[in-house]
Amino acid sequence: MPKAKLIGNNTKDGMSTLELLIAFGVGIIMLTAATMAAFGNQTVVLDASLHHEALGKAARELENARATAFGHFNSLVSTAPVAFDVYTKELVVEDMALCRKRALSRLTWMAGSNRPQKIELTTDVADISGAVARGGDCDTDAPVSSWNNPQSFASDHFNPTDPTAQAEPTGIDVLDKIAYMGADTGASGSAAPYLFIADTRGATLGQTDNLFVDFTNGFDAGAPIVALDAVHSINPGTGAMTYYVYAALKRATDQFAVIDVTDMRAPSIVALRPLSGVSGGEPGGYRIYYYKNRVYILTKYTSGPEFHVFDVSAPANPQELGSFGLGRTANSLVVRDEAIPSLGGVTRTIAYLATDKGSAELTVLDVTNPANITELTNADVALPGIQNGTALYLVGNNLYFGRQSTPGGSDFYIFDATDPYAASGGLPIKAEKDINTGVLWIRVVGHLAFIATPKSKHEFQVWDISGTAITQIADHDFPNIAAAGIDYESDIIYAGAGGAGNDALRMIYSP
Repeated sequence: MPKAKLIGNNTKDGMSTLELLIAFGVGIIMLTAATMAAFGNQTVVLDASLHHEALGKAARELENARATAFGHFNSLVSTAPVAFDVYTKELVVEDMALCRKRALSRLTWMAGSNRPQKIELTTDVADISGAVARGGDCDTDAPVSSWNNPQSFASDHFNPTDPTAQAEPTGIDVLDKIAYMGADTGASGSAAPYLFIADTRGATLGQTDNLFVDFTNGFDAGAPIVALDAVHSINPGTGAMTYYVYAALKRATDQFAVIDVTDMRAPSIVALRPLSGVSGGEPGGYRIYYYKNRVYILTKYTSGPEFHVFDVSAPANPQELGSFGLGRTANSLVVRDEAIPSLGGVTRTIAYLATDKGSAELTVLDVTNPANITELTNADVALPGIQNGTALYLVGNNLYFGRQSTPGGSDFYIFDATDPYAASGGLPIKAEKDINTGVLWIRVVGHLAFIATPKSKHEFQVWDISGTAITQIADHDFPNIAAAGIDYESDIIYAGAGGAGNDALRMIYSP
């Protein structure tokens, strides 16, 4: 019996040991889970803290970007990734349109081992001061269409009753969906009134007439309008909008005209001015550009200065401020204020010209003081071959340049215009492309370059310029559209057709 009792006691003790081991096991599991939960909670807390901090830093970077754009719009540029505390930060800036940029602030970091994290914030910035400086003629709408299938949206003749005898289109500028076009003598021997205005605000798909308005006051510009620039201004007291067309006239004197087109059906010339010191075989106005209450007007290569600057802060009383002898013909120009990095951010007014000079197809002038214009020969570009510069467009710090067709060479270039004062041997080339034809007109919006060419069956081309390689998106046959130029507004290309027998105006879209 005692033996049995002993065995019973040992069994009881064994069970107690087993229970204790089980309890220890459960306790260890619970402790492990609690420990993992505690450390996991710490990881979650740390991740949340880093995300919150990164969000604040990314937001501050965007605020800094807005401040930079407000100070000088084109100083807002992309920055390379840089270490910043535990983060790497970068700013990616994209030119969406002439007066609109998109800024993306990105912060990346590594959470723990092999857990990459990222915060991105995006904002769009508009160049209000730039739009005002350009008289309201400054795109903010990026293309919505892919533009891989350009089609005619609407068109019209100058003279619908006799298209073959109409005037020859020479220039086009579109402002608020009103197309202003200049004209030269056509087959009939007369091009009066030399100015034509198309109201396209109500244009419909397939429309082929009734775009051009009739003048009720018998307006006549008196001479061919070779080039024109349309602007509007707002009366700060009344809020009333006034529209002007600044025109380069093809004649020996009074080559500069200011036309009030506020009432598009009754335009009127409010001022005529001669270009001082001009004579010789090509004294007429040739190209014109408005920027910041000044008009820059060119003649072809002639006797006397080819480059002239007028103050038009009072449009009815323009005053010539200065001139400059180019000694060459400039076929295109663009003018803009630049914050010059190599001058410590000092702002200068720079003019870029596409010319026929072999050693300076791209010519760069400092026109800050019109009475003392200087050529920045260090920034001038001499390209291979003898082909002339023909077209320019400037967006952000990219200067888009076209020239006559260059056999075996590039016809379309993108130059870096960040700092013309620091250039040595010409502005740096960022990209170039042989498009197998000459370039007559360029408009760039977002990642698209719209190009008009003289090549038959290939008059209208669309190129993707978003990367380092320039690639073609579309190539379309719109006969003779190159002659009078192209302009862009609200995802529509407005083209002025050459030749009196063609549609003077064609609106192109991509469905």
